[in-house]
Order: sequence, then structure tokens, then C-alpha cells
Amino acid sequence: MSRIYSTDYCEYTCPAVDDAAESALDDLKEMVPSRLHADLDRTMTNLIHEVKHSGTEKLRTALERCCTDLQEARLELAAAELHVQQLQHQLDNMVVAYE
Repeated sequence: MSRIYSTDYCEYTCPAVDDAAESALDDLKEMVPSRLHADLDRTMTNLIHEVKHSGTEKLRTALERCCTDLQEARLELAAAELHVQQLQHQLDNMVVAYE
């Protein structure tokens, strides 16, 4: 079975998918007559391609979600830092007024 690599995140996930598929294919070939091995190879290749595509899409979606969460967190941090500055200014004014 030839290794099929999809794009994007495949360098992280595809080797594990390929290893699992090759192991399963070896087991299946023992159960299937040799005259059907070419068909089995094609079927497994198509299956692995679809698994990789689906995994890549899910990783892309998760990455987009993480980026959005990070941007929102940065905005919240900036707002919190501004609030801290405002409170510090109020505290400084109270100290000056008290003196």
C-alpha cells in the first residue's frame, strides 16, 4: 500500500494513520484471497485518504477556534490591564487627597 499524504497537518497525524492502516492491511490480507489483494489495497488507500482528509479538516477547525479564543483572550487582557491602570490612577488620587 502506498502512503498517501494530504496537506496541512499531515506531518503530525498521517504517519500514525499510515502505520495503523498498514497493520490492518497486513491482517486483512491474511483473510482475503491473494487475487483480491489489489482491490483491498485500493479500498484501504481510499479509506486512509478519507480519514486523513477528515482529520486535517478537524485539526484546521480546532486551530481556527484556538486562534479566535487567543484573540479574545488578548482583548480581555488589554481591557483588564486598562482597568488596572484606571484603578491605580484612582488609588493614586486618593493617596494624594489623603495627604
